[in-house]
Parts: sequence; C-alpha cells; structure tokens
Amino acid sequence: MVGFSLKFRSLLFGIFIIFFLSCESNKIAYVDIQKVFNDFKLKEDLSKDFHKVKNDRDKVVDSLKLDLNKHYSIIENSNKNERENLVLSFKKKEQVFYEIVQDYKSKNDELMSEYDAQIYSRINSLINKFGENNSYDLILGANNSGNIMYAKKGVDITEEVTDFLNREYEDE
Repeated sequence: MVGFSLKFRSLLFGIFIIFFLSCESNKIAYVDIQKVFNDFKLKEDLSKDFHKVKNDRDKVVDSLKLDLNKHYSIIENSNKNERENLVLSFKKKEQVFYEIVQDYKSKNDELMSEYDAQIYSRINSLINKFGENNSYDLILGANNSGNIMYAKKGVDITEEVTDFLNREYEDE
C-alpha cells in the first residue's frame, strides 16, 4: 500500500513537471537541499548553541558518574555492617544517574529536532523570497531520493541560493 502511494505521488509529480515544462518560458531550477542545509550559517550558529548545551549536560553527567565511582570505592572498602546501607544508597544514586542520562538524551534529541525545524523553516521562507526576487517560476529541492535524476549544470542554483540565504541571515 505504501509503495503504491509513493509510486502514485511520483507519477503525479512527473506529470506536474511535464505539464509545467510544456508551458512557455518558465524559469526553473533546483537546489541541493542537504548542501543548502549544511552550508547555511544559521545551522552553524544553532549547532554551536546545541553543543554548548550538550557539553553543559555532559559535565553534569560526568560529575554524577565521578560521585558514583567514589561511592562504589567506599563500598569496596567498607565492612559488612556498613555495606548493606551503602549499597542501598548507591543503587538509589545509580537510578537517579540513569534517569538523568536518559532525560538529557531525550532533551538533546528534542533540541536538535527543534533546531532542524527552525533551519528548514527559515530555508523555505528565504528560498521563496529568492524565487520571487529572481523571477523563478519553480525551484525544486533535490534531496538524493530520486526526484531529480538529471539536470543541466546551469539549472543547479544551490550555491547562489546558499549565498543568498547566508547574506539574508547575516543582515538580520
């Protein structure tokens, strides 16, 4: 069922492109979406922010891990009478440690998704602006999934669009 839907959408996309190309004097080009995404300065800025947050969280985890290791050393050097209470205390700390690690991983994933959404949203709005400013009728996004199998070199405006996006972003 999914294969049919994908084939049907691809067929409709092909028909749309053929119809659009048959119209007179259309200005059509494409951009390599992954390259634009990777070269967009907003991505670089948000990536720095992400790594700062992640590094701060990693420091907390490292500190907790060090505390656990110290606690474990104390258990190893304790006598039988003390050991039972120390082991219970260690297990509680260990549980908290694993919960924090899981929470930070989840928060890191959420933050990365949020940043990616911000980047793609900004790319889309700026590509619309670029298209209007440069009188394009259609700008396609190539994403290595087979939507664009061939195009003349002059039709690839990835570098031009990336430069435009970065200039607009820096001017904000």
